[in-house]
Order: sequence, then structure tokens, then C-alpha cells
Amino acid sequence: MSFLYKEEKTYKHKIYKICGLKFSFQRPRYKRQSKLFDAVDPKTIQKNGFSVVADFKNHSGETQNALDMLKIFKEFGIACEAVDIKKPTSAPKYYTKIAVSTSEYFKHKNYNNVSLLVWEFESGMLEARPYAFENIQTVLTTSTFCYNYFKKIIPAGVKLVHIPYPFDFASIPSKINEQTRAKYGIKPDDFVCFFNFAYSSSYHRKNPEAVLKAFALALKGQDNAKLFIKTSNSQKNKYRERFFEKIKEYGLQDQIIIEENSLNRSDMMDVINTSDVYLSLHRGEGVGLGMLEAMAMGKPVIATNYSGNTDFVKEGVAFPVSYKLVTPKENDLKVYNHVLLWAEPNIKEASEILLKLYQNPELKQNVGQKAKEFIKKEFDHKKIIKILREML
Repeated sequence: MSFLYKEEKTYKHKIYKICGLKFSFQRPRYKRQSKLFDAVDPKTIQKNGFSVVADFKNHSGETQNALDMLKIFKEFGIACEAVDIKKPTSAPKYYTKIAVSTSEYFKHKNYNNVSLLVWEFESGMLEARPYAFENIQTVLTTSTFCYNYFKKIIPAGVKLVHIPYPFDFASIPSKINEQTRAKYGIKPDDFVCFFNFAYSSSYHRKNPEAVLKAFALALKGQDNAKLFIKTSNSQKNKYRERFFEKIKEYGLQDQIIIEENSLNRSDMMDVINTSDVYLSLHRGEGVGLGMLEAMAMGKPVIATNYSGNTDFVKEGVAFPVSYKLVTPKENDLKVYNHVLLWAEPNIKEASEILLKLYQNPELKQNVGQKAKEFIKKEFDHKKIIKILREML
């Protein structure tokens, strides 16, 4: 049996041990994966590239992170491969294996096991992912917030490295797609505030109700002001009905655009690019990729000044919103059961900023341009590749 490892927290489970490694339950695929690993002669494992391991069939932030990393490796001519976490057809061929997943991945004695991890809060990770740091050599993380939290909990002997997010600048559209605006009935003089979230990523963490309230306080009744919200995983989600009831409660039925269908990467970028402002009043974010994408397009971002997005949502190039740390009152994901505190953003402050941007197009344009220039500089691929090359 190989050093195959399953990392998953369940709250009532048996712990199995194989070769000294712990995991919560066995699945048939472990045997298949073990055979793949054990069949490889260690001498044939190549040391001049990276194997990026992720759930490539799942459309998630983690998957996008893995795809963006692969693009950077290819951009700089570094050998790499994508290994699907669920159904690998062979063992990773490169010695340095980067797993982009907080829930499960392979670990093996013959590899340099690297994990790219993020967490949205300053507590609760080890309770949710008790083996997150076991049997690995290096942890990569893409925010100062996560780096500072991991530094407090990471075991001795595991290296912790902060890298900028491997942002895919090539995906950013060069101009607004007028067909996209027409599709959603957006007129030339409309002011569009945008937010996107997945119900499955925690309704309460993403906090879309705060976005509705802030927009209503600032722009309710302004005919040319629209709130565009892109949702994912709404099917059979118990919070979908609650969300639509809040839209009615705030009287926003005539000002809101909602897209619930799945969009490909290009269409999603076009949708964000139709907006004038991006608004996120989250209670915690690992990265905040939507905010990052909007800033790269030259959109002003109004966002909670807490968690992974604080590396780029800064005064002068964005509009950080103040918050208070509070004990979570409602939580819809077990993985956050042990989070002690999360951010409660100042909704009134956010609404005042939104109104100011609506009333002042010049301010909106100036801050948006500064945001675009800042992201281009701070997320320069040369900085990222220098750090990653040192791992080979």
C-alpha cells in the first residue's frame, strides 16, 4: 500500500491508518490510486516540472486557482501537468506535486508534497481539516491574511510560503461586450453594481443579503441603477427562496438582474465587465477572486476590509469597508462550525460609498484606473514564477 492519504473531516468517523497515515474512511478509488503510485519507479519521477493536482471537473475557486497556475507554468515554459484528483489515469510524473484543494489529495513518500491552502477566518481550520498539515513538505498560500494565520498553527518542519495569486490576465476582456449588455437589458446610461456568489460556498459567509440592503439604502428607486447578481448552485438550495424574499422585502424587484445559469469563463468575464462597481460584503474570503477580476478590469471595488482580499482591496485603489468581529449566529456549512469570529461589515458605510460612486462618475473612473494599474503590478507573473522555480 502506498503513502496515499485522504484528508477529510467528518464529525463522527473511524480513523484508518495505512503506513502511519490517517484518513477517515476508505473508498474503492484508493486501491486503484495506490496501485498507480506503487507502480512507479522513483528513479523515473522527473524533477524539472510540476504536477498540479485538483478536482478539474468541479467548477470552483480552487479549480480556477489550479488552472491559473498551470497557465503561468506554460507561459514561462516550465514543464507541468494536470492530475485530476478524482480519477487519475496515472501517478504524477513530476517530483514536485502541488495539490490545490483543502479537502482531499494524494500524498506519497516518493514526492515533494506541496499543498496550496487558503482559509477564510482566523480560527477553526484545524478542527475542520485536522490533517491539513500532515505528511507534506510545503504549504503555499495566496494572501498575507492566510499566511499570518497559518504561521500560528503550522507544525514545525513544514515550510510556509506566501505567493501572489497566479492571476490570469489573458482572460480579462479588452472592452465591454455590447451583446452581453443587450442580453440582460442593460441600457447605455445604466449604473450597474455587481456581485457573484455560490450558495454551496456558504450563504452566510458570502452574505448576499447585506449587498441587497446596501444597494437598497443607496439606490432604491433610481431607475438607471441596477443590481446584477450572478449565483451558482442554486438548485434545491434552501436559501434561494430566502434570498428572493429579501429582494421583495427591500423592494428591488424592478432593479435587480439575476443570472442563475452556469457560464463559461469567457461569458463570466463579460458579465463582470458590464458592471460599474463590484460590491462584496462578505464575512470571510480565502482569496476574493471576483473582486480581483473586477479590479483588473478597472472597476471600483467596495468590500469588507477583512480576510484574503485585504492584499489588494486597499485605500486609494478600492474602497475597504469597516467591520466588527462577531460570533457567527447562523452557519450553513459544517466546515465552519468551529469558527470563533467572522466579520460583520458596516452596511451603512458601504451604501454611502456606493451612492458616492453613483453620483461621481469621475471618481469611479479614476479609482477604477488606479485599481487596474495596481493589480497589473502586484500580480506580475515574474514575481510568482520566481518563488515557484525555487521549489524545483
